[in-house]
Amino acid sequence: MQIRTINGRQCTDFAGAAERAQRSEISVRKLAADRETTGFPDAVHEPGAPSHSRAKQFFALDDLDAFFAAYDAQTRATKDARVTRTRLTGDPDELLDGKQIAKELHIDPDTWRSWVRDALPDWKAGRDAYIPLPDEQAPGRGLDGVARQWKRSTIQQFVDQRGTGPAGRTPGGGVTLDDLRAVDPGADRPIADVVADLEQLLGRRVSRQSVARRRRDLRNTAS
Repeated sequence: MQIRTINGRQCTDFAGAAERAQRSEISVRKLAADRETTGFPDAVHEPGAPSHSRAKQFFALDDLDAFFAAYDAQTRATKDARVTRTRLTGDPDELLDGKQIAKELHIDPDTWRSWVRDALPDWKAGRDAYIPLPDEQAPGRGLDGVARQWKRSTIQQFVDQRGTGPAGRTPGGGVTLDDLRAVDPGADRPIADVVADLEQLLGRRVSRQSVARRRRDLRNTAS
């Protein structure tokens, strides 16, 4: 990721913004093009550069983090409202893969994959994450070479808990690396405990997904 200091702020370009937010560059450019609706941050201009130049735009990292935290929270809230009303029909013991789950929950398969990706560090430590541990898994075509399946009853329980338990917390603002270091310096505590401590520290609700992303960032900076 290209980093450039402009006006004393760390900035990156569209490619860097896409990498940081784990999105395609095309989707980030679309958000920027529709910034009057999306609220995508304005570019930071280098001293002496024409303000109208669009050949190479740079955006402050803190602006990007704040935008995507808020944007993801709003998107999650919209999806949560739809998912929490879902009643799955069929054999509760039937095993479903990610595509089947996305179809039953009426969400994009990429959304389920992103939840799985954020959950991997906790699963590897033997803990539930934003979504529950799979009921069955074996080598296969998954994000990390593992094919995962969940019972329909497991997914229904996940849906039912989203509006009442820790997994159903109303998404809040973003979490910074400094926030995470204050309560989870080793990035190894149960995520539910980390979320609870962050909410107490920040005085507002925090989304598990934002915590999962920051934990991944913290592990990467430590490696």
